[in-house]
Amino acid sequence: MKEELWSGSHMKWGQSFRVRHITTGRYLCLDEEKGLMVLDPERANTKLSAFSFRVSKEKVEQARKRDVEGMGIPEIKYGESMCFVQHVSTSLWLTYASLDAKAARLGTMKRKAILHQEGHMDDALGLDSLQGKNKSPGPVSLPLDGVVLSLQDLIFYFRPPEEELEHEEKQTKLRSLRNRQNLFQEEGMITIVLECIDRLNVYNTAAHFSEFAGEEAAESWKEIVNLLYELLASLIRGNRSNCALFCDNLDWLVSKLDRLEASSGILEVLHCVLIESPEVLDVLRSLCVCNGVAVSVRPNIFLGTCEGSTQYKKWYFEMMVDYVEPFVTATPSHLRVGWALTEGYSPYPGGGEGWGGNGVGDDLYSYGFDGLHLWSGHVPRQVASPNQHALAADDVVSCCLDLSVPSISFRVNGHPVQGMFENFNVDGLFFPVISFSAGVKARLLLGGRHGDFKFLPPPGYAPCYEALLPKERMRIEPIKEYKHDFDGVRNLLGPTQSLTHTSFTPNPVDTVQIVLPPHLEKIREKLAENIHELWAITRIEQGWTYGIFRDDNKKLHPCLVDFQTLPEPERNYNLQMSGETLK
Repeated sequence: MKEELWSGSHMKWGQSFRVRHITTGRYLCLDEEKGLMVLDPERANTKLSAFSFRVSKEKVEQARKRDVEGMGIPEIKYGESMCFVQHVSTSLWLTYASLDAKAARLGTMKRKAILHQEGHMDDALGLDSLQGKNKSPGPVSLPLDGVVLSLQDLIFYFRPPEEELEHEEKQTKLRSLRNRQNLFQEEGMITIVLECIDRLNVYNTAAHFSEFAGEEAAESWKEIVNLLYELLASLIRGNRSNCALFCDNLDWLVSKLDRLEASSGILEVLHCVLIESPEVLDVLRSLCVCNGVAVSVRPNIFLGTCEGSTQYKKWYFEMMVDYVEPFVTATPSHLRVGWALTEGYSPYPGGGEGWGGNGVGDDLYSYGFDGLHLWSGHVPRQVASPNQHALAADDVVSCCLDLSVPSISFRVNGHPVQGMFENFNVDGLFFPVISFSAGVKARLLLGGRHGDFKFLPPPGYAPCYEALLPKERMRIEPIKEYKHDFDGVRNLLGPTQSLTHTSFTPNPVDTVQIVLPPHLEKIREKLAENIHELWAITRIEQGWTYGIFRDDNKKLHPCLVDFQTLPEPERNYNLQMSGETLK
């Protein structure tokens, strides 16, 4: 029988090897400037990454290899041999860059590893084994108290201003906060926090963490994880751009909800993304993964009227469909838009027929449109429109509410729908609303900086953003809440509190019996002219210019002329107001 030789042997002088980083899998390689870098396995070829051990830097002829049985005699021994490292393809030596005199005077600095043709006399390395007593090192000592304090300081640095501050001071602090958030985002802070969370999530329990960081560290593990989530929330809270950037990681965030040790921090981040970013409706859409479930959302705008009220009665907004993925679930996609009342609209996600509404138009307190039907009371009424179809990507639905008739009408891509809602109940406040299921991405266009309209509103209709209360900030909110009811059983219900009317009924002083003396006539005309001048200055400062017809979107106004050139109705109105003021 033929005798076979061992295929392996001890490491020998001049034998090629590669240096691989254990945790990342990258290889140590030569770069273009004779320096060192680590590359991914796909890019690290043997020409760049092959090294060898040399007994000295003198050129030594390699002895002819002989066939030896077994592993042979070891040439390189742990703790004894001193090895010089040479790059195989370039014959450069592993060494360090010398410090210049100026750098040496500044203090101790770390030496940079490079490859050089000659190097230094003290470039030799010793080798040691990780086996035996060094095989299982003890836990690493970490300054966890310092980590906790640092995270707490960062969270305090990004805290929002107090609610009781004056408006101007609060706005100034909010601007400063957003600037700090944007600066940290540009520096990659959010990415660093996400990486830290991912690395800590490798450990399943505090006991698991203590194996690597010690028993004392296990007590701080839960606190550190929650603080990292709270820091992430403070970086995106109230900042639309940071929220929008984070939305791509929403699936990552939801996947962490089963980590009970960090549940409070995770919910804080989720709240910031869902509530405080009105441009991120697809966030809510990605959470709807059950069959037959539709989520309803609305802006914090409420419209209403009563007898004698000065509140405007004609309102307009648009919905733009960005994406509709058909049949994500067993049922067709659900997408409706329209108006709903605070007095009664309580959608039950997944409630279905007979158990409350599932979307807009499934009850008697909401009025919706899906491209083919008008919906109210869960009864569809087919309507006609040019190129009629179910709502799809790039469609724009115009929604008009007239509280003086009352009536609700719709347009699709600028074309009127042949049908409308009329003579409905107006008790309560109306608000724009969308209901949609999984696979749908849409956005509300409310006018102004809250979404420019794709089509001009009909004459006499005002954009919905003008109804936002002065101290309020526009936001999108889901129409549902958890409530304990029926002996403490937790039920998913809609709004349980209705908002009161924000109406104002004027009661002016009766000046009918008062007659102005003749010498005040010139003062009346001069006062009327001054009122017009003040109004014109304010409009011009707001960016308005003259136009034959009024256009709120383009800021054109026909009355931006001198007082004598004003149309007769407007001039008489100013004269009447000045006369009433003098009386």
